[in-house]
Amino acid sequence: MPVDINCPHCAQTMRIADPVAADGKLARCPACSETFTVQIPAAGSPDPPAIPDPLGGGGTWRGPVGGPVGGPVGGPLGGVPGASRGDQATPPGVMWKLVIEQIRSAVDAQQLKNMGRAMANVGTYGMIGGIVLFTLYWIVAGFKMDPIQWTWVFTGLGGGAALTAVQFINQRLLTAIEGQINSAETRVSTTAVFDALGILFLLLSIALPITSFYMAFAYKAYYFIFVGIACMVVFGYLTLVSMNPEFLNIHPNKNATAADDALAVYAFGVKVFIAALPFLYGIFVVLGCAGLFIGMLQIAMEGRAIWVSAVHAGGLATFHLALILPLMGYITGIFGLLSVFMTQAVLVVPDKLSELIKIWRPSGGGGPLT
Repeated sequence: MPVDINCPHCAQTMRIADPVAADGKLARCPACSETFTVQIPAAGSPDPPAIPDPLGGGGTWRGPVGGPVGGPVGGPLGGVPGASRGDQATPPGVMWKLVIEQIRSAVDAQQLKNMGRAMANVGTYGMIGGIVLFTLYWIVAGFKMDPIQWTWVFTGLGGGAALTAVQFINQRLLTAIEGQINSAETRVSTTAVFDALGILFLLLSIALPITSFYMAFAYKAYYFIFVGIACMVVFGYLTLVSMNPEFLNIHPNKNATAADDALAVYAFGVKVFIAALPFLYGIFVVLGCAGLFIGMLQIAMEGRAIWVSAVHAGGLATFHLALILPLMGYITGIFGLLSVFMTQAVLVVPDKLSELIKIWRPSGGGGPLT
């Protein structure tokens, strides 16, 4: 027989289709997105109180009708079978709540980790092609000059050899960055702020590419094509990360304080930058290789098209930025996470002092142990 329960965080009423199977299981509230353990009330307990309509109407709000509560469709926590909306008010922002739930159900922390590794591999193998293109770029440029510029030729050969060492270092740094993401476990009382950031990143992943592509063709600033592609991929990835804070080792905890919430938001800012680095690295390497290839063809064919020159210049700058990006991210991560660890140490001082006082004065007396 179906049973109604209330979310312990926001008092949202939910109907349990199979109380026996759901009792003691974890569920996610569809209203506040917090998780809790289902506790089925004993037989004969009064029904949970109705929640006032958040829109100020005369009816009551019992949440989305017929939708799943926590977990995939068909789980023990089902919606109200055969119910109709009637006078039940739709809560504000329900569209965004559904978007968040769909994203969370589609991508989890492990999938995000695999995405980061895949993009790091794209950058690693793409850099091999970039080294070849960089070497050929300078060699072709040197031989196309009259007289031949041997300095450019040797620059290509020497630069290619140096880039192999840089690539080896970058590969090690990207592995270390993955470890930084998993460090500094942080607790937070609610994931609402991360959901809000996720929505913001989602809107940016749509608006910024459109704006960049418009500027590229309207003002013939074609390097904005690179900017638009990078924004679309990076902010799309940040959307997924924001709505899965567990990927950043940030976990909801009902005992978290306001100080923990503030620290979690700061740690999120540090880690979300680190988490985006493999994506930025892979994108910059690919776009840089494209720019080098187009530039090499332009020099070989002695072309002078404006858009080709712009793409060539943008790609060359992007390739150079990709070379130093892992090092910049690793150093930023070191000092950012160091500040997180230091803040965590300060926050535990009061609790540790309380424990020491209890040990020092076990009976609440006025002197030390003898």
